[in-house]
Amino acid sequence: MQSRLLHASLATLMMLVCASAAAQRSPALERIARSGEIALGHREASVPFSYVGADGAPTGYAVDVCSKLVDALRRDLGLKSLRIRYVQNTTANRIELVKSAKVDIDCAGTTNTAARRAEVAFGVSHFVSGMQLLSRSDAKMEKLSDLYRRRVANLKGSVAERYFLEKSATLTLGLEFVTAKDVQDVVRMVEDRSADVFGYADVLLYAARVRSRDPAGLAIGSAGSFTIEPLAVFFSKDAPNPKSIVDAEMRRMIRAGELKALYTKWFLSRIPKYDINLEFPMSPLVRDLMKYPSDYSLP
Repeated sequence: MQSRLLHASLATLMMLVCASAAAQRSPALERIARSGEIALGHREASVPFSYVGADGAPTGYAVDVCSKLVDALRRDLGLKSLRIRYVQNTTANRIELVKSAKVDIDCAGTTNTAARRAEVAFGVSHFVSGMQLLSRSDAKMEKLSDLYRRRVANLKGSVAERYFLEKSATLTLGLEFVTAKDVQDVVRMVEDRSADVFGYADVLLYAARVRSRDPAGLAIGSAGSFTIEPLAVFFSKDAPNPKSIVDAEMRRMIRAGELKALYTKWFLSRIPKYDINLEFPMSPLVRDLMKYPSDYSLP
């Protein structure tokens, strides 16, 4: 009799614990738990963070990070498996897709800014970048004064777009803006002289130049970075629960050396599909991130 009562009490306790955990879940996690499926956002050609591989499947540094985050969410939800559905997006629509629950986690190289944090939640950074300038080698541009009355290519919704709009107004640069759909589209515009310059995350510029028609015909400014940008995955801010899981897994990956291994795979080794090696050494900012994980955002 006592054994049966103890068994019943334990079963009741477990039900209460499970009910309590479910009650603390955000609507996004509840939906994922019910469907057994999670939607991950990715880019078409944001090498090496997020792009479509030769086999048609999304791949890249941030996509690899997300696969580990998905496994952590699966364990937290108590699921044996969790299907991944990929949704291709752009810099222009990525935040709206998350806000409308069409994407659960955006897996690319998005800068964590205060303005974006008002709409979505960011995890601990997986990379730290700096904005530099890409121009033609015969008209290399290094500083803001070199941009006077130039045509600047922009990606809608990017940090660079906001930066150059502000600088054009405050410094009276008289910039002319042209909009591109992605980084490689910008490179073609600079090569074809329909744009003079493009400002963006340094590593993405290096990757785009290597893949261009004539890498020697393009130059990346060496006068230093215009911004320091912490890059991270982002997701719905409807509750703190998803963030606590994501941040705990990011910190575990960093402590275990797994993020460093992914860095070596994507920034210091041959990149699948394009057969290129960026040979992009870890900057002091990224080395600090590996020691002191943070979800710091730009003001």
